[in-house]
Amino acid sequence: MSERKGDHPATSVSRRLLTRFLDGIEPFHLHLPDRDLVVVCGRVGDHSSELLSAERTGLERMGDVRRAEYSSGRRVARHALGLLGIANQPVTSRARVPVWPPGVVGSITHSRTLAMAIVGRTNRVRGVGVDLERERRVDARIAARVLVPRERENIAERDWPTMLFAAKEAV
Repeated sequence: MSERKGDHPATSVSRRLLTRFLDGIEPFHLHLPDRDLVVVCGRVGDHSSELLSAERTGLERMGDVRRAEYSSGRRVARHALGLLGIANQPVTSRARVPVWPPGVVGSITHSRTLAMAIVGRTNRVRGVGVDLERERRVDARIAARVLVPRERENIAERDWPTMLFAAKEAV
């Protein structure tokens, strides 16, 4: 089920994985292990007006695209924290890496159109990583730059170059 408008985004629960899709995004299946994780996905746009004051550092130096990516990432991250029961806590950054509230691990990613955050509590999850990539994004030219020869030799089917690249980005 998804909702196009309103204050009740689509939410689904799979054992201990909670997902929420904002902005009318049609829910999709996430291939994640059953852990105590929360995933929130939303559309990229300028959400800088929703940033908490601690998240606004450097905002004035960002171009329009970076501001949209950054504010969208922080928006979905705070929604995810809220689903963990942690409300109104900023997700700041140090060297473009998210700094999570104490007791939380998480990861933020974005494409040109979507932003996603995944979070969990440190007493249940040691670490998480996430990346969004378009299907078939990694062609032979990019694979030569981001995959080692052994990885390139062993990728014969599906879209393994993009999946390997996304896994590396998530780490």
